[in-house]
Amino acid sequence: MLRESGRGVLCGPTRAYASTKLQSERRETLALAKKLHSMLGRPLRVCDPFCGVGPALATLLGEPDLVGKALASDLNPDAVEMLFDNLRRWDGRDYPSGPISLSQIHPDRLVGVADATSLPSDPQISGNWDLLLVNLPHRSIELLPSLVPLLDTRSPSLIRGRVIVAESEIAAANTAIRSALPNRLEGAPEPVLRIKRDYSSTLRLCSFEAWLAPTP
Repeated sequence: MLRESGRGVLCGPTRAYASTKLQSERRETLALAKKLHSMLGRPLRVCDPFCGVGPALATLLGEPDLVGKALASDLNPDAVEMLFDNLRRWDGRDYPSGPISLSQIHPDRLVGVADATSLPSDPQISGNWDLLLVNLPHRSIELLPSLVPLLDTRSPSLIRGRVIVAESEIAAANTAIRSALPNRLEGAPEPVLRIKRDYSSTLRLCSFEAWLAPTP
């Protein structure tokens, strides 16, 4: 049991790992989410399709009235089983005792096992989210174009992602991220990778955020 933003996060190193080293990263995500919340003037619809056991959600759900609807899915059934246990405590509501396919557990909670790449093809899911978390660092840039349709284009939206990349390739990665995104929000900074820590002797763990403008 880890502690994340004052909440217990159940995880299992051999089944579904969660890192306490990323708490500062998740606090940054919280600050960005608050900014988006202020911009929209309503609770956020958060999509976390690589959620693991839910540490990012622990931080966001801990902020009163910040999150309205949430989609939390992962391809690992063990992670989803522990996510249900965590959500049961965080939300104070019933959740399944074992992993199930992505399901509408509560009117504001869509949770379960799912392949993130299949979500944009579901008309009930696509185009319905304000904040998209892309936490699959080795493949985030590759998957970004297929995940963007999850966002609601009627209002400003935000993508928060993590990427593992060679330091020498960061400039090229920045170009790839920008090429994958539709119109950015006027006045917002261009998405750029920021090194957070070493992943290996040559690779760096980076994060980025991208503010997207509504489609006219």
